[in-house]
Amino acid sequence: MPLAEMNKRFRECTSEEKSVIRAVKKLYNCGVYEEDRIFQLDQTEHMKLAL
Repeated sequence: MPLAEMNKRFRECTSEEKSVIRAVKKLYNCGVYEEDRIFQLDQTEHMKLAL
């Protein structure tokens, strides 16, 4: 998907949806989430405590 389309869709999201997207980005950057993987509950709990 082109970056312009991604930006357009993000701007159209509600604040709640944007919060979820930002959280996924942070988890991805931390190495907890990798592309199409399912979130591991123990890893997300660990990151929640670290944040």
